[in-house]
Amino acid sequence: MAALALRLGLLAWEGPSKRHFGDDDERMYAQYAQSLAERGVLEMAPRYPDAPPLQAFRPPLLPLLWAPLWMGGSLVPIRLLLALLGACLAPATAWVAGLMFSRREALWAGALAAGYPMLSWLSVRLLGETPCLLSLTLSLGCALKGKPRWALASGALLAVAALGRSVLTGFLPLSLLWMAGRSRRQAGLYALGFLLVMSPWWVRNALVFHRFVATTTDGGECFYIGNHPKALGDPRGYWMPPRFDEVRGMGECEAQARFYALGWENVVAHPATALRLAWTKFGRFWRPWPHARYVGTRAAWIDGLSFVPLILLAALGLDLSIRQGGLARSGAVWLLLLAAWMTAAHMAFVATTRYRAPLYPGMAVFAAAALASRRRRS
Repeated sequence: MAALALRLGLLAWEGPSKRHFGDDDERMYAQYAQSLAERGVLEMAPRYPDAPPLQAFRPPLLPLLWAPLWMGGSLVPIRLLLALLGACLAPATAWVAGLMFSRREALWAGALAAGYPMLSWLSVRLLGETPCLLSLTLSLGCALKGKPRWALASGALLAVAALGRSVLTGFLPLSLLWMAGRSRRQAGLYALGFLLVMSPWWVRNALVFHRFVATTTDGGECFYIGNHPKALGDPRGYWMPPRFDEVRGMGECEAQARFYALGWENVVAHPATALRLAWTKFGRFWRPWPHARYVGTRAAWIDGLSFVPLILLAALGLDLSIRQGGLARSGAVWLLLLAAWMTAAHMAFVATTRYRAPLYPGMAVFAAAALASRRRRS
């Protein structure tokens, strides 16, 4: 209840019906939701010159949740739903901590997830992170249960998370190896659960594009703008061309293929710059403070002052858990694999501090382990 009260308070302070969208992602999701609600089609306005509308440029989870609540464009229903889902992340995180440790750690983990500023902020934004984080956390908990039906549910929930943040599709191979180390049969059921949930999206994309589209069609653009030599001097960490003339008149799949080709040309032609960009993106992903120019000085300080103790406590908790063994060690390996994948993926494409959000619930679990350990010693 405290988590929900905090999010509703933040929502009331911001204004639940406020029409201003904080960034392009929110505007794109709104276009998708409106199109789906009013015409039954998932599409948004063209992004490239003389190009058709975009039909898979952003993941579908948030528009699918938003469209039934569109109600003439009111933002109140979807904001309330996201606040509720964000509040549910606290008991979900506590559940995972309780599976790995004890009730003490579960209480600490729930409190951290309830009050962590970035998780609260994401709960009132019109972004896919909140339902994604909840699904990802529940996926880990189901996997830790160690039963066949729970393994099936775990894979299905990872797919739901991937429909909210497409980068998590790439986590499937690593998480499958992790599951196979526990049980090959459960790994097979885990993969089946993932396929059952993702296959409708794949079939839909095949019907629309007449080709296989695993997640979304924005990867090529992200690869291109994140690896352009001009990105090295851009404070955003990427370079956005003014008109996208390179893909004039192309459909989104053709445009992304062209962007990937252009991105690889830049990497091959400027390998030293590509390495510097990758290192810069590593820093942008893990830096304590987001760029104040884009989030505001107050938000940057709040984020940084909360992230530093979280990551330090999480590192201590990971060390304790690996030495402890059992489910604690298994969960620690899962989080380290997720961190490795998220870091590598964003070093290759585009990185901001917001993109590390899928790691926060797991970090809260192991930070709770560290806090509970200190309380026991004292």
